[in-house]
Amino acid sequence: MHFNTVRAVYSDKYMNLSTNNDVQKSQNDKDNSIDFESLVSGSNPNDKNKTSGKSFTLDYLDRYNAFANLSIDDIRTFREILKDGRVKGEELDKLSYAQLKRFDNSFSDITSVKIDDKNHIVVPSGVSFDKKASTMLDLVSFSKNEKFNQSLVNTVKQINKEQIKKIDDFIGELKGNISQMLLGKPILPSFRGGGFFDSSKFDELYQMTGDIDYGQLLDLYLPQLINMVDKSKDTMSNETYEEQKNYINIYENLRNNYNKLA
Repeated sequence: MHFNTVRAVYSDKYMNLSTNNDVQKSQNDKDNSIDFESLVSGSNPNDKNKTSGKSFTLDYLDRYNAFANLSIDDIRTFREILKDGRVKGEELDKLSYAQLKRFDNSFSDITSVKIDDKNHIVVPSGVSFDKKASTMLDLVSFSKNEKFNQSLVNTVKQINKEQIKKIDDFIGELKGNISQMLLGKPILPSFRGGGFFDSSKFDELYQMTGDIDYGQLLDLYLPQLINMVDKSKDTMSNETYEEQKNYINIYENLRNNYNKLA
């Protein structure tokens, strides 16, 4: 699903589990599935004296063969991230874009979504994702354009803690700007009548109209935004001004990251 809204919750790309059927299925599959802990550690999976030190998270993911199509290096890396059941943005910062996509895909067919009391995403495997981590995983499927998706992910890797708190606002602004370009309308920031609108309508618009030239969006709109904010500085509130300056900063980093990619 393209152009998913950055998650306060994970999107429906995660399929629901049929728990009534899975209990029996997991038991039937147990003998045939790969014991990834043994594979990675080199231990004997048939050793009856071995006491499992796996977390519930890893046990759950192994049960559903979440790592079955990954390399040994990826398995080691992903298991290290998942061993405490909490996925943090600083851990995903170390992954390449390709690894991040594989990490995301490891969950896509076996999990459904829940939200804990701190607004963190929790899947049945017991994994929770902090804001930065969930944002990065969402952005790997933001559009059909891999270069732009990678640029977004690289930009989120660079932003500070205060910016990550407001990343949903920026993504909303970005989606509004893209929608204007899709419709052939002037590209305007939210304080000038542009910006975010219902994401379900946005997804429908995207499917109907196709894609855009993201390089053109970044090269043409950013100077316009800087100019509009500068001219309106004396007439906008301090809060709006700081918000727009934040958008400019993220847009600048996004453009730089986009232009760095071949």
